[in-house]
Amino acid sequence: MGLTLYTIWNADLSNHEVKAAFLIFMFVRVLFFLWFVAFFYLQAVFCALMVMLMVIALMLCTLVQTLWSTVSSALFLVPYLIVMLIFCCANLMIFWMTPGLPLWGIWGNSIA
Repeated sequence: MGLTLYTIWNADLSNHEVKAAFLIFMFVRVLFFLWFVAFFYLQAVFCALMVMLMVIALMLCTLVQTLWSTVSSALFLVPYLIVMLIFCCANLMIFWMTPGLPLWGIWGNSIA
């Protein structure tokens, strides 16, 4: 992620496409932090799954945007996207395999 940020940062932020890629990339960083909070602190598996789906969708938008502006940063994003897909699958499996888990975390109601 550091290499991606470095290549986007050095690609002339005055360009509109580069600036859009940078803003989307930073928003993905914020959403990924929210996923950590939802999954580990709140223990809200369903909520974390929804946030992770948003992260993946925005990662795809970032990938397309960086392909237009800085191709090297797009290449650095591909392994990160693969890891995010693995996290999403693991999150989904936890949600499916534990039906008694609270839907909205440690303070929410149970599914069953």
